[in-house]
Amino acid sequence: MTVAPLVGLPARAGLVFLLAALVVPMGLVAEQAGPPASPPPGASTDTLQTRADSVRARVLDRVREQTSPAVRDTVGAVPLPPGAPSPQAPPVRPGPGTRPATTGPAAVSLPSGADSVMQALAGLPGFTAATFEGARADYAALDRRLVLWGDPSDAENRIPARFYGQGVRVEADTSVAFDDRSGRVRTQGATLLTPDRGDPVRSRTLIYDVATSRGTALGAETTYAEGGGEWIVRGNLDSVEDGRIYGSRTRFTSDDRPEPNSYFEASELKVIANQILVARSVRLHFSDVPVAWLPFLAQPLHSGRQSGILTPRFSVNDIVRTSGGYQRRISNVGLYWAMSDYSDATLATDWWSGQYTALTGNVRFRWAERFMQGELSARHFWREAGGRDLALSTRNNWEPTERTRLNVSGNYVSNTRLVTQNSLDPRELTSSINSQAGVQQRFDWGSLS
Repeated sequence: MTVAPLVGLPARAGLVFLLAALVVPMGLVAEQAGPPASPPPGASTDTLQTRADSVRARVLDRVREQTSPAVRDTVGAVPLPPGAPSPQAPPVRPGPGTRPATTGPAAVSLPSGADSVMQALAGLPGFTAATFEGARADYAALDRRLVLWGDPSDAENRIPARFYGQGVRVEADTSVAFDDRSGRVRTQGATLLTPDRGDPVRSRTLIYDVATSRGTALGAETTYAEGGGEWIVRGNLDSVEDGRIYGSRTRFTSDDRPEPNSYFEASELKVIANQILVARSVRLHFSDVPVAWLPFLAQPLHSGRQSGILTPRFSVNDIVRTSGGYQRRISNVGLYWAMSDYSDATLATDWWSGQYTALTGNVRFRWAERFMQGELSARHFWREAGGRDLALSTRNNWEPTERTRLNVSGNYVSNTRLVTQNSLDPRELTSSINSQAGVQQRFDWGSLS
């Protein structure tokens, strides 16, 4: 069903208006029907007419006093008695964050099936269009509160309660209540919030402020894409805005099952759509068992390559040692630079207690249209016992034609024992100090290299 606002009169005012409507015409009929009554001695016809006009004026003043509307009825104009002042509409008080309204029906997006009354209202300053749907509706005119009730009894043909307006769509199984005084929408039951921008949010309860386009969702769930996967956020969201959420005691994971095998739980969470996910006081759980704690976590949500900070690599024993002789190690602390669509570079630091400190630079390129790819890596070691070492490596491939292939590779290490004993990269452990260059050409009768 579609609900439209009604403008009416209070019960007392309606009763007074009805009595006045009966009294005044009866006086007019008494004056017109039958022969005129004999005037009292000494009274003239003008005097009687003046008294009758005075009585009617007092009655009309009383009617106008009791029936003075609180708002202007824009449906149609009611003829006023001669000499009566035109009622003035109260000034429109914009809510917090409300933008200046534009006039004209073309400036407001009207729902399908809008009648002439809605079109006329949308053309007035201070009015906006909204759509309400539900199985049943309760409207309290004095409180200016509308409650839409859904019918979730039939799972296949259920009728939810819906509210659409101000760039947001709210749908709930049980009810959607709209308070016109506060400009807030409150839902009960399974709720779906779909803003014009951003991802949908499911929750069991929602309180949404239409003027500020901001809400609070309890028992919420939403998803955010991250590269080839997505993050699923569950919990209480204190603030839900266009493309941005804030949460407390929330969980996020990449496992889409109702009971994920692993997840992160954060005391505070902030997510900016298509930009970044930031959490503070993060605990890693495996099947509800906490196994690690991080002071903060930042995860980019960009699509494609983006310059930024690399993810450091370390273990739990590197934070809390199980023995005094354990040597801590932290690696991959540095920056990533996306130079172009075909190349990138990294600069990272590696620290191993009692062994060395290393700085690694890497440049890579890949031009798929030209069938070219390669990399150049340089690593400099500063040993704890004194001395420096250098390691260089390069690998390059090019296919100028579908039958021709060129490759160049090289490795150099100033101290092979340092690399083989301390490196965790299998490419470094299996490489040798040599250089290679080759050409391979395929023919119809064979190949030559």
